[in-house]
Amino acid sequence: MNEITLENYPDLRDFTRKFSEDIQTRLSGHIQIAYSQFRPAGVLGSYVKAKENPKNAAADFAQFKTFFKEIAVSAALSLDPNLPEALDINPARPVLSPFLYRHSISTPAGAKHLTVMAPLRFVIAFPDYPFTDLRSMVSSRQTKDKFWDFVLHYALLNYVVMKNKPLLQLFEDLRFPIRSERFDEFGALPITTIVAPAGTVRAPDALLAQVCKFSGTDTAEELIDVDAWNRLRDPLADRFREEAAKFAIVAGVAA
Repeated sequence: MNEITLENYPDLRDFTRKFSEDIQTRLSGHIQIAYSQFRPAGVLGSYVKAKENPKNAAADFAQFKTFFKEIAVSAALSLDPNLPEALDINPARPVLSPFLYRHSISTPAGAKHLTVMAPLRFVIAFPDYPFTDLRSMVSSRQTKDKFWDFVLHYALLNYVVMKNKPLLQLFEDLRFPIRSERFDEFGALPITTIVAPAGTVRAPDALLAQVCKFSGTDTAEELIDVDAWNRLRDPLADRFREEAAKFAIVAGVAA
């Protein structure tokens, strides 16, 4: 994209924030419509204290117990890997929050550790288990029981969503793919994310240092990748042209 400068940073930031809000509202609506597909009860039934009786619930619960154990015992978490035979979970409709990550920059005073927001990359989580709180718990470990509960809910949502291939295909077709991602700070715990068809970029470290100095904070935001959005293709139109070629039908690219 065009160079990010101190002069154009405010306009890019304001536009990015507005566009991110629009995308998040749109995605929240999609999740609300598809809410039943995110419910753990549809997979685990009585194992999450629900009245449903899915055909493969016992096998899926056994698989989830193995899945959770691998997560819990990872070095970054070191939690109790054992699960009760019925999970006490909150099945509320998942919500979205922008993804946050750590980034270090060099300043005349030494290294500065920033929390950077990726405004077009969202974490899907149950509403009582915000991503910001999960990050805080990984660092502090002040309430281990609550941390265990957070990890359980993140692992369970990820397990349910990633097993649902039609749901994943639906969001892929909507051009907002759902992904299972792992990050060093969370050990083996997979984070369920959803991303826009084009994204954002982080400003150069030197510029971030200036922005943080002026704002007096240790936080930063990625900015809209204008070039990537300008180059955005339509997958359905691409598929149309591929299929048309098989029938010797010439289909040009729209101007």
